[in-house]
Amino acid sequence: MMKIYNNIIDKIKHLSKWQIIRFIFCVLCLLIYGTLGLYSRIKISSLYDQNASQRWCEDKTFGQASVFFAQGTSVTEDKIKEIRYNIDKAMIEDSLTDAESDEDSAVNWIDCYSSVGTISASANKKTVEATAIGTGGEFFLFHPLYLLAGSYYNSDDLMNDKVVIDENLAWQLYGSSDIIGQTIEISGVPHIIAGVTKMDNDKMTKAAGVSGAYCFLSYSSLYNYGTVTGVSFSNVGSSGEEGDLATSDPGAISCYEVVMPNPVDGYARSVLAGKIGFKEPDIQTVDNTLRYGFINLINVLNNFSTRSMRTFNVTYPYWENIARGWEDILSLIMLVRFICIVFVLAILVWRIVYGYRHKKWTAEGVWQDIKDRKYDLECKIHDHREKWKHF
Repeated sequence: MMKIYNNIIDKIKHLSKWQIIRFIFCVLCLLIYGTLGLYSRIKISSLYDQNASQRWCEDKTFGQASVFFAQGTSVTEDKIKEIRYNIDKAMIEDSLTDAESDEDSAVNWIDCYSSVGTISASANKKTVEATAIGTGGEFFLFHPLYLLAGSYYNSDDLMNDKVVIDENLAWQLYGSSDIIGQTIEISGVPHIIAGVTKMDNDKMTKAAGVSGAYCFLSYSSLYNYGTVTGVSFSNVGSSGEEGDLATSDPGAISCYEVVMPNPVDGYARSVLAGKIGFKEPDIQTVDNTLRYGFINLINVLNNFSTRSMRTFNVTYPYWENIARGWEDILSLIMLVRFICIVFVLAILVWRIVYGYRHKKWTAEGVWQDIKDRKYDLECKIHDHREKWKHF
């Protein structure tokens, strides 16, 4: 061991200054390349809103896709039912679902839909304006919130009268986060607090639009008692009795997401885009499964200068804003890693070319050296076997 160590030290002593600098530079580049690669993997796995397919099924043949609707597309819950029917039909045609079994269809894929708006939440003679996310389907599987207390509500609840609020709203209304089972009134209609969540407060999340008080409730409650993406749907009075719609727009679902079989890359997104019933610029589709893959990040870099330009009227929810922000960051990280590995490869190629041009060996000499080493190895193996015969 000491002999190997001394040989290494001896070789280092005979290196020139520029050789040492090149060596250190290569080591630093490889460290940066590896560290940034590890950081990227950890960060991607922590973006839970983009990894619903992994939580739903460990089978990598499942994919996640999303579609965002422009304001004015009037997407209603009846439209969601139509989209579900079209997706089921597409999977039956592609032999991904058993046409004779409704149960198979139900468990073979999942979805959720949502819309962003505002509500006036009241309790203890206090009223707070809160950002509201109206949800339907398996929303909390796609977007697992960190709960301080309680649980999520179920989208199948007949009353649709449960909510999950963030700790800011909890403290403003009750002065505590331990308020499971208490009620808040939304436009005079009581809703039961099922859970209290803690929203992230890092710089990226705040920039994505998460600030102030937040409330998650059923889409029907937001539709009836709140304001959805700037359109008022106050069709009930404070007593909860139905009145006339305040708008001619019957619905404003802004986001629809699916986890479904994805036998080939891009299948889930293509089915979603083809069966949604709208075309760009009224919609924008995203393949969440591939969005941090090499090809997509290359496209992000290619469109970096125009990426922030908006030529369509789509309002992203906070989780999509966060995901797009990390697309930018991870594409730049990939660029830095690419530069690092190119530098290392360039130095390696230069060193090989330089060594070849200044070589003090011939192909015949190398071949002879290989044969000599092979002969020496065979002799050692033979001697070793002879030695063990005497035991």
